[in-house]
Amino acid sequence: MIAVALFFVLVTLQQVVFYAPYKLEKGVWQQQRQAHALEVKSWQQEREERMRERDQQMKERQAFKEERERERLLFEEERARERAQQERVRRAFKEEQAREHQLLKEERAVRLREREAFEQERDQWEQERIAHKPYWSPPWLHSTACLAYNTRMYKARLRNLPLDSDWLGACRSTPLELNGHVLATPESCDLSDDYVYGSWNIDFDQPECQPRWGDWTWDKGCIRPGVHALEAPLWGQKYGDDIYAMCKTTPGVLAGWRDMGLPMQCRQEGDKDIGMVGRWEFLDDQCR
Repeated sequence: MIAVALFFVLVTLQQVVFYAPYKLEKGVWQQQRQAHALEVKSWQQEREERMRERDQQMKERQAFKEERERERLLFEEERARERAQQERVRRAFKEEQAREHQLLKEERAVRLREREAFEQERDQWEQERIAHKPYWSPPWLHSTACLAYNTRMYKARLRNLPLDSDWLGACRSTPLELNGHVLATPESCDLSDDYVYGSWNIDFDQPECQPRWGDWTWDKGCIRPGVHALEAPLWGQKYGDDIYAMCKTTPGVLAGWRDMGLPMQCRQEGDKDIGMVGRWEFLDDQCR
């Protein structure tokens, strides 16, 4: 009996010695397995959550695409309506332009007819007017005296005047042509012996009225601070001329000097009745 009991004790000790680490390792393994199972379950739950989120995103994306498509369709419809409206407006504008063009064409035709009628009436009136139009006789030199530089008086008689017309008014409104120059208004109109005469002061093509300044210039030097003076005799005037007007209007081209312009002063000196001297004053920094 003792031997049997000892056998069982030995067997028990052997099991404790040999199987205890195995049981301990098995327990650790089972714990790891349970932890892994929990981890797999958590992973599956997380995966399911991600799948749900992805499905939700897909739904939202699909909804967004559908919304975009609806907006695009609405935009296309709106554009189509706008294009249709623009086309209607364009057609209406073209029709209005065509109507206005037709109206303008008709108005131009009316104006053209009116203009042709007016021109015919004007031509008829012009022919009638020319038949009774006053005109000037060839002008003649009223006097050989010169009124100013290159200026003398000419006169002419107005012809073809109706008895019941305004003779002086016709004189003032009838132009005269002389040497290619058209003179619109006479200087004066006079009635004499049942005739009307016009007078003009002609200031071109009068070589007999073109005096000049002498071949020498009198340099008067500085007459006051900053002012220099020149004098020169006038040559070429004749008895009967308006010698003061001739002096004041003769261009100041002086011997030995530049063109000084018209003189500032004129005085009679030298030849009796016709001797004239012009005077010029100009700024000169050398005069102190």
